[in-house]
Amino acid sequence: MTLVPANPAIRKIAGANLVLGVAFTALSGILWGPSGTLGAGAGAILAAADFLILARIGAKAVAAVRTGGSAWGLALALFGKMTGLFALVFVALRVAKLAVMPFALGFSALVISILLVGMTGGALETQGEAR
Repeated sequence: MTLVPANPAIRKIAGANLVLGVAFTALSGILWGPSGTLGAGAGAILAAADFLILARIGAKAVAAVRTGGSAWGLALALFGKMTGLFALVFVALRVAKLAVMPFALGFSALVISILLVGMTGGALETQGEAR
């Protein structure tokens, strides 16, 4: 099992997610101090893990459907992933009492990385290379 996605478009998004996560963690450290660094770092790590798990689930589901399998496995896997994500966010914010704003900033690296790679055409360019 490897953490590096095989799809070049997914690799670009994962790379952008990592760079933005580090940048947002540093920014949070400047704005909110050590508690901001910890919150943003936790949010960025959770976002990166969430994206890699989602990419892995999606790849397996597409492969299963292409071979005539059912898409129900994807639905169940996504339900489990989201349930786990909600639980981890709850633990981070309510139990560990991480700062909410820095945590949200760190987690937003996921959405912004997808948006940036998509808007710059990076995902389309690598889709053409992958074919």
